[in-house]
Amino acid sequence: MLHPYPRVPRQKRPGAPMRDLSEHLVVVAPEGSTVLRAQTFAGDPGKGVLAVTVPSGLVVASTHVSWGPKGEAQLAALRELFHASSAPVCIGGDFNAEREVLVRALGAEVVVGALPPGSPRARPAEDATGGADIDHLLVCRAELSNLGVLDHSELSDHRPVAAIVT
Repeated sequence: MLHPYPRVPRQKRPGAPMRDLSEHLVVVAPEGSTVLRAQTFAGDPGKGVLAVTVPSGLVVASTHVSWGPKGEAQLAALRELFHASSAPVCIGGDFNAEREVLVRALGAEVVVGALPPGSPRARPAEDATGGADIDHLLVCRAELSNLGVLDHSELSDHRPVAAIVT
């Protein structure tokens, strides 16, 4: 399932030109899943959320949130999404904020996954030193285990964050 929005990605490295200049939020979901919410955030057409209810009842969402003040209103929309259903909810994506910002903004009932010490940074620095952890998995009425950052062979400027959700 996907939600297209009017953001046009820009190429960050030299190489072959992009053939498709569209960008989408995506949730890979089993047959029988339904879209709960597909929203482009007001004030930033390049950010949004796609939430899908899978047949088990779990709500799975993919998001891209703005940095700074624009992101505060978007986090409020995500906080509301956690309460839009009584089902367990898992939201993952690029939050453009470190974990502590999300913990403060989303409240005690939302668990913001904590990466194990020594994990690679989810958003590596351009010069291969340092970086930031701005990509997260969050749950409400569920638990995260085996949280980690995956190697992605430099296919993106972000590394995927994965976990088991129960």
